[in-house]
This record gives sequence, structure tokens and C-alpha cells, in this order.
Amino acid sequence: MGLRTYFEILGWERKWRAARAVLGMHIGDSSPEAKSELFRAYRDEAIALMNLGRLTGKSSYFVSAANSWERAAKEVSKSLLHDKERKDVARMYNDYAEKAREFSKSRRRIEKEGRIERGILGISILFLIVGLFFLSSNLTGNAIANLPVRTVSWFGAFLVLMGIVFGFFLLRRMQKADL
Repeated sequence: MGLRTYFEILGWERKWRAARAVLGMHIGDSSPEAKSELFRAYRDEAIALMNLGRLTGKSSYFVSAANSWERAAKEVSKSLLHDKERKDVARMYNDYAEKAREFSKSRRRIEKEGRIERGILGISILFLIVGLFFLSSNLTGNAIANLPVRTVSWFGAFLVLMGIVFGFFLLRRMQKADL
């Protein structure tokens, strides 16, 4: 993450906190002016959360943004806007909430795939290193569990082969993801 992204995240967090402060002031107030202020604060909160999710890649921000969009849509119906304008804005906010939920699902899928790829890569590297360790009799000193050199070499060759196979599966998986 670059310095610019870091400062951008800080800016959106500051806007999110400001929206939360406005929500805290007006949450119990039932006047129409307060309702207008509430839906704007929910909207600002949702926008900040969407941008934080985009910048950090965390799906939890998108879920929170979807909830904020839905609360904003509910508050719009209680505001001072005219009937047609209220319905249009509420529909638009509900659409935004649905899109935020879709972003959240896709981010979770991407996060899960990334964990799987890192796991396969780790296993592949581990098998290669341990296999090479068993193959080199100079490093082990031929003293692995009192086994003969030939057995240890076969075991090392098997581990190297498994490391290559896992590496091949990782490459195939990454190529499919690119298509």
C-alpha cells in the first residue's frame, strides 16, 4: 500500500467518523429537518464505507455500506422531499445497497481464492525445500532415523516431485483465474 493510498484511507475514515457523529446527534430526533439530515449522514457514511472497502479490499466495509444505504433509503421516506423525489432517491439507495452486497460477495470469493493460492504455494515450497534437504546427503549426514541413504533419497525425490506437482496445480489455477 502506497503513501497516497494510506492518506486516502485516512481521509475516508475521517469522513466516516463525521457521518457517525451527525447520526449520533439526530438519531432520536423526529423532526423532518432531522430526518433529512439523517438520510444525508447515512448516505455519507455509506459512500465512505464503500471507498474504504475499495481501498483496503475488506468485504466487511461493503456489508456495512449496504446496511447504511438501506437505512438511508428508510430515512428518505421520512424526509421533507416531495413524493416522487423521495421514491426515486429511496429506489436509488436500495440499488446501491444491492450493489454493495454484490461487491461484498465478490470480495469474499477473491479473499478465499487468495488464501487457497497462498496455501498451495506454501505447501509447494515446503515440499521442495524438505525434499532437497533429504536428497543432499551432505546436509543430513546420512543420519535420518537410521535409514539407509537410498531410502532417504527416494523420500526426498518423492517430496520434490510433490512440490513440483503442487506448483503445477498452482500455475493451472492462476491461469484459469486470468481467463
